Amino acid sequence: MLLTDFFLRTDKNNKIGIKGEPNYVSEVVNYGNVCKRGKSYENIKPTLMNIGVPVKTEKLNDVRQLLIKHFGEDWITIENLQYYKFLQEEENESNLIETDSEETLMEDEIDIRV
Repeated sequence: MLLTDFFLRTDKNNKIGIKGEPNYVSEVVNYGNVCKRGKSYENIKPTLMNIGVPVKTEKLNDVRQLLIKHFGEDWITIENLQYYKFLQEEENESNLIETDSEETLMEDEIDIRV
């Protein structure tokens, strides 16, 4: 079932409640607990994750070549293309990391079932 709205709340026992509405007209009044029995959100210890996927150097080189082809060698001076300035900076730096390992993205999962 697809939901249009999600609502979160905490109660006096520090339990997280969530409810979802299947469409904009309906009003669901019951909140479900996200945590296991006897647990509160204070027990959740989230781990940091890398956000996004590193861009491969081949793709960066292709974008760089397209910019040179369409706008010339001095494309970096064009104000509308300042977003792509990082391509020029990364060309000089060789700190791009390519990885297909999921271990870099996630560590131990925390089970917060209803």
